[in-house]
Amino acid sequence: MQTLPRSVRAWRARAVGGDPLALAGEVGCSPRLARLMAARGVSLAEEAHRFLRGGIGDLPDPSRLDGVDGAARRLADAVVQGELVGVHGDYDVDGVTSTVVLAEFLGQAGGRVTWLIPDREADGYGLQMGTLERLVARGIRVLITCDNGTSSVAEIDRARSLGVETIVCDHHTPGESLPRAFSLLNPRIGDAGGPFADLAAVGVAFLLAIATRRELRRRGWFGEGRREPNLRALLDVVALGTVADLAPLRGVNRILVREGLAVLAERRRPGLSALLDVSRTDPAEPLTASILGFRLGPRINAAGRLDNAATAVDLLLTRDPEVAARIARDLDGINRRRQEIQDGTLREAMAQVLEGGDPAAKRGLVLASREWHPGVVGVVAARIVEQFWRPVVMISVRDGVGKGSARTPPGADLFGELRQVADLFERFGGHRSAAGITILEDRIPALRERFEGALFRDVAPEDRVPSLLTDGDLSPAEVDEALVHELSALAPHGLSNPEPVFVARGVPVRTRRDLSSGGLALEVDGGGGRLRAVAFGLGRSAATLPDAVDIAYSAQVNVFRGRRSIELRIRDIGA
Repeated sequence: MQTLPRSVRAWRARAVGGDPLALAGEVGCSPRLARLMAARGVSLAEEAHRFLRGGIGDLPDPSRLDGVDGAARRLADAVVQGELVGVHGDYDVDGVTSTVVLAEFLGQAGGRVTWLIPDREADGYGLQMGTLERLVARGIRVLITCDNGTSSVAEIDRARSLGVETIVCDHHTPGESLPRAFSLLNPRIGDAGGPFADLAAVGVAFLLAIATRRELRRRGWFGEGRREPNLRALLDVVALGTVADLAPLRGVNRILVREGLAVLAERRRPGLSALLDVSRTDPAEPLTASILGFRLGPRINAAGRLDNAATAVDLLLTRDPEVAARIARDLDGINRRRQEIQDGTLREAMAQVLEGGDPAAKRGLVLASREWHPGVVGVVAARIVEQFWRPVVMISVRDGVGKGSARTPPGADLFGELRQVADLFERFGGHRSAAGITILEDRIPALRERFEGALFRDVAPEDRVPSLLTDGDLSPAEVDEALVHELSALAPHGLSNPEPVFVARGVPVRTRRDLSSGGLALEVDGGGGRLRAVAFGLGRSAATLPDAVDIAYSAQVNVFRGRRSIELRIRDIGA
């Protein structure tokens, strides 16, 4: 990926709520750790205990999700009666992992199951009449939609007319009309503000698996040669889908991801073990949410972007290590091709932005081209957002129809804003931070005019400025093994629980060099000797760096060829 000079960012200290000193005493942790938790919205002792020590036994009862018990009874009926269940997924990581969770669970529970992943270009997003007809032709009696279905009103009506009952497992924001499904499992409809509100679709699917196993157990289905499915074994896949879909890592999601990383470390699933190998993850390296999001997730996503995501489902379901290794190598190759296409698209998109006038004078950006691959526009839109700190819609146009992805920086409700221009779309869906649209090519100028000028009026002024939230001052001289171990209690990190970022000013640079990848490597004085500090994507070079710098950084464990060391990851360098 090419390196772009990043817009100058303001460093803003996170607000700290409550009384961190009192919290430290109540929880039995250091004042620093308590302050970091309070800055992430964890300011009460009971919350902090769950945050630091919560496990799978602390998950709320799945029955608190509206409709899940009825859906579990219907699935239990299907298992016991031998009805064929069709799982209709989606081509991103959340849709793939949701499909794997339910297909694997139902098969292990003794049910009959088939699954389908739509092709991004041939089928489009979500349940379509064509994909429905293909599943019906296989003889399904129950349909489960994963990571889609909330907006599939006509398609689910058609399923009803064909005698197929539909269970929706989704998390996308609903439109004005809801489908007449047998069960509609979507925490954005029935659990707003509840414990499941932040779940990705894979989390919803996991709750359905828990509830269905409980119902089958109540009926005495297990025994006499039938073994209960091991739901813990699904958590590696649940964690991958949750992180890759950028679900907030708090509450239930935090538990799912932390437990899932522990399962992943056991390397019992051949497909994920093979992906760790092709991504060159050192066996001694601690597994983190970052590895899920930046190494495994993109390789799963690449299949749906440029090929067919059914390959990724095959990878995660197979129990054959040789098959897994072959598919993982194929996905790694597709991912390299995706990166090349993405780089070219990014260059073209940047040129469009700069040719269109000052981006700072616009509330949002709409970019479109007939040359762009629809599988990479979402990733590139996110890069444009990072660069210009404006909501972005990127559209790939084919045969007069545009398929686009929208992304936004924090502070804006993207889905809510797109609703105001819904009359321009053939179809759209998503949530606060990401959305997908289908639009006729001749309507793109009208979208651009309204998106760049009329929308996002309520975004706060501070949210229109590129910024980096920090967690206070900390000299690299204080960074050692003990500190990094203490900070590890805050993991896993992601949305709503970011990795701590500290500020150090006037840090003497002992050595410096440019990296072939476009990054920068420095040596600075740390608590146990010199520390390596690396920076990527900041557009700075060793030759232009002064002898002392202001840095915003995170402290991490680095493992290379089995050797462990403490490393600073520089998030920004002062101007």
